[in-house]
Amino acid sequence: MGNKFTPGPWYEAKNGNGCQSLVIGEGTGENIAVSYKKENACLIASAPDLLAACEAALIFLNEEEYYQKSFEMTFVLEKLREASAKAKGE
Repeated sequence: MGNKFTPGPWYEAKNGNGCQSLVIGEGTGENIAVSYKKENACLIASAPDLLAACEAALIFLNEEEYYQKSFEMTFVLEKLREASAKAKGE
C-alpha cells in the first residue's frame, strides 16, 4: 500500500505577511501546513526526509547481524518503528 501523504520533498516558504511560514509540497505545490514559527515549519518540512531516514535505518539494522541486539539497540529499533508508524498514521 502506498503512502497517503503528499510525497516529499517539502520546503518552508514565507507567507506574504512575514508572520507565517508555509510548508509546500515541492512536486505538487500543495500547501501542507501553516506555521507561526519558522522552526516548526522547518521541522514539518523535514518530515518526509526523517521518515525515509527511519525506514532506511530499520532496513539496515534489521538485516545486519554484526552487532549484538543489546537493550540499547532494542530501544533504538522500537523508537524507529514507533516514529515510522506514527508518521504513516498507523
